[in-house]
Order: sequence, then structure tokens, then C-alpha cells
Amino acid sequence: STVHSKFQSIYSMGEFIGAQLQLDCGPLLGTFVGTVVDVSNEKVTLRDASRNGLPSDTSEVTLHRSSIVSIVMLQSKDALAAAAAATTSASTETAKQQPKKQQLTATSASATSAAAIAKQQRTAEKLMSIPNATPAYICSSPPVKAPSHFSGSNKKKQQQPKDSPMQQQQQQRGVTPTRKTPIGEQQCRQQQDTSASVPGNNGGSAFVPYRGSKLPQQNASAQKQQPRHNAFSMSAGDMMDDFDFEGNLALFDKQAFYAMVDSGQTPEPDLVRTAQPPQPEPKLRPDQSVLLPGGAAPAAPSIQVPCKVDCQFATDVSLPVPSVTEELRVAVLSAADKAGLTAARLAEAFGRSASEFLVQQMGGASRLQPGNQHQLPQVAVLVGPGRRGLMGLSMARHLANKEVRVHVYCSERELAASSELAQEVQLFRTTGCPVVHSCRDLPWLLDYIVLATSEPDSPEHTLALWCRSNRAPVVGVCPQQRNPARLECKINLQYCLPVPVDAGYGSTYLVDAGITKHVYRQVGILYASPFGHRSVVQLHAAN
Repeated sequence: STVHSKFQSIYSMGEFIGAQLQLDCGPLLGTFVGTVVDVSNEKVTLRDASRNGLPSDTSEVTLHRSSIVSIVMLQSKDALAAAAAATTSASTETAKQQPKKQQLTATSASATSAAAIAKQQRTAEKLMSIPNATPAYICSSPPVKAPSHFSGSNKKKQQQPKDSPMQQQQQQRGVTPTRKTPIGEQQCRQQQDTSASVPGNNGGSAFVPYRGSKLPQQNASAQKQQPRHNAFSMSAGDMMDDFDFEGNLALFDKQAFYAMVDSGQTPEPDLVRTAQPPQPEPKLRPDQSVLLPGGAAPAAPSIQVPCKVDCQFATDVSLPVPSVTEELRVAVLSAADKAGLTAARLAEAFGRSASEFLVQQMGGASRLQPGNQHQLPQVAVLVGPGRRGLMGLSMARHLANKEVRVHVYCSERELAASSELAQEVQLFRTTGCPVVHSCRDLPWLLDYIVLATSEPDSPEHTLALWCRSNRAPVVGVCPQQRNPARLECKINLQYCLPVPVDAGYGSTYLVDAGITKHVYRQVGILYASPFGHRSVVQLHAAN
């Protein structure tokens, strides 16, 4: 190669176009190698250039005169042209020699195939001359070898069918045992015997005699591919008739067959009755006994009443609770008052249990927390004279003690008429909650409305209209059997034993008021507590 130290020696000669140069542009730009495509007074352009041994991203690179330090010519224009011509001639000669090699390979292959066919014909002629020989096939191609992944240690050996004891005795006596062959295989073998032929020049398989008592075992895949004669022996006319499925199904009595199988009388000796799987032991609840059959718990004592049961109730655990008449409940309350359970005591027990139940209905611990003062529940209690008013006031007082915002409504006329009601209202005022005498003074946003009065006696009553307009759920305390105000209640709370009420009062809940069994026994009721560990249970109508 020729080294040029001055740039003037390049652009002054046009024969440098097409030559391969190496341009050193200093440590900043690096070294460029490429073929010159254009030369001017100020710059030189390279094609297929590489910078510091790495190919360039662009097809052409232009370098300025001031950035070139030194120039080295790697190959001249004439040298590059001669190398390209030599490469073209070599590829042309290679393409001409390939058909000649293919022709020689085909000629040698045909000669080898003809020799193999001639050798096979000579072998077949020798075997045909052997007397008393059994026909066999000789294939021109070598046997197919099994794949390598089937030849491991886990490969199962092919099991040969064992001879029966009778066949073994025949072999010991010198008698050749005969095996049963399907009809299709016999017909196929007969056709093979009649269609024996000596192989021709086409290199196919030959049918020649084979000395021995058994045919050589063929490949299992080849046997599967050979069609059986009996599968295609049916004529086309026999297959044109449609099979009568409905007629044949009508001839089979399934019920009689199933009855025969269930009784153990099988029509065929190979029909075996399937054994029933063992039934798992039933899982028992903690209240069930493992000593009784099936874990059945002893019958719980039920409540028996001396009156006609209009509605039979049941708890969540299926304990029966019969309904009673209003007269029988009044008799129970009279007997409790004589035993020392006055109206005030019953109201106190009822209010404690009912208030805990209502707190759970309003959200329980999620609503009543010391740090949750901005979401405290708000309840309005409408009270009137009698036991219902006392129970409502007791319930309101217990709710107020749990930080529930309670508003009590009581009319001035009823408050002046009942001293017990006035005394209970005075006790409620100690909680700091308000007592109003007009429904207009009650708050509008409420969680529940407790109806503990029988004052709304018509749908147009002021309290009835206010309850409908407020849309808060209504809880009735010992409501009347009829619903004159046509109020839609969500829950009705009852004590003692339930009395059937109108369906508009919603779900029925029974509250434990603390009445003892002795009190029930005095009025002829055989009582068993349905509450268990709770103080309020829900009753579901069984009939």
C-alpha cells in the first residue's frame, strides 16, 4: 500500500475514485476505512465505511479536509476489479459442475438398485425349490428400527400368550396343538396363499415359501394397517336398510332387567354386581351425641300450652314455640305480678334485652365507639300508656346509656293520665336526652323508630303520617293483633309467648323478660326456654 501524507495528492488525481483507503482523523474522530466514491477540494466521500472497526450506520461518510491527518491506500481500483471478476468466474464454474455430480449420483444409485433386485430374485428362486415349505414374505427393504427413546430400561417386553394346561399336555404327547384363529384372519391368509407371486423387477415384496411351522411375526404397526376381510365383506345392499332403533328398544324391558340385577339374579355368568362403596361416617355437630345412632340428639323439651295454637313458630335451631291467645298472655302476666314480677320489673328486663338487640341491628361496635362520635345512631321512641309505654321508655333509657341519641315522644294528655308513665319519663330525663310532645319536634334523620304506643288508630293519624314520611325502619313493641294504622314495620318485639299479629308488622322476635317456669306452670303451660345463650331469638312461622 502507498502512504500519502498530504491531501493534495488525492483530489488532484481522479483515479482514486473506487479505491479502498484508510483515513486517520485523529483521536477524536478515529480511523475510517472505505471505498472512495467522490473527491473534491474540501472533502472526500467513502462508501461501505467503518469507523474504528465498526460498520457505519449510514451508507456514505463524508470527511472534511481539515479533519484528515494521514491517508493509507489499502487496495487500488484495479485490484478491487480483478478480485470481483475472479469471484464471479468461480461461482459460474461451481454452478456448471453441480448437474454433472447429480447425474453421476443417480446413475450409481440405479445400478445399485438393479443389483439388489437381481440378488433378491435369485434368493426367491432358491427358496421356491425347497419342498414342504410354508409360504412367507421376503421384503426388499430392511426392517424398520424402533426409535432410540423406546430402547431404554423402562421398555416393556412384549408378552407372548401362554399355552393352556391342555395344550402343554398335547405338546408332551407329541401332538401339535392348534390355536383358534378368527374367521377374518383365516380368510385373509387363504387369499394370501392364492395370491403368491415371485417378485418382479419393480423391487416390491415377494411371496416365497418359508420352512417352519409358524409365520414370522410382522411389525405391529403393519398388522394394524392391513384391513381385515370381515370388516369389508358386507355387500352394499345390506347397508342400505336403516336400523330400527325404536323397535329394538321397545323389546328391552329395562325395569325388569334392573330389578333382576338389584336382586342378585344375573342373567349372564360374567355379569358381576358392582360392590357398593363404603358410606362415610356422618359428621356430628358439637351438640350431637356419638353414642346415639346417627348422632341424633335427644328430643328437646317442647312448650305445651292449654289453648288452641293458631300459629306454630320455630327458632333458628328448629325449637318449636307455639302461639298463645291474648287472654292467656294476660293470665301469665297476672300470675307473674302475684309472684313479684311487677310491670316495672318486666319492663326493665324487656328494655335491657331489646336495647342490646337494637344496638346490634344498628351496627354494633362499628357504630358505638369512643372515637366515632360523628356517626352515633339516632332513634326516636314513641310511647303511650300501659305496659307498652313502660317497655318503650325502659328501652330508650338503656339505649341512651350506650351513647345513642334518643328522642322520646309522649303526649301531654297521656303523661298526665298515668303516674307510672310520668315517673318513668322523669327517670329518662336524667340521661340528658330530650322528651317532646309533638312529632314536629322529632329529628328527621333517624336509624330506627320504636313504636311503643297504640295511639295511631287510623292511616290518617298524625303519627302514622309522620312514620310513613320519615321512611326510617319501624320497630313495633308488643303490637296489636290488627294493624289499624296500616304501618309497615320491619321488626315486632314480643315477650312471654308470641301472639299472632298482622303480616304488616314484619319479622317476629321473642324477647326474654325473665318470667320463670313456676309462673307458666300456674296457668297450665309446660315451659322450656327457647333462648339458649341469647336474650332475643327470631321466630319463623312453621305453618
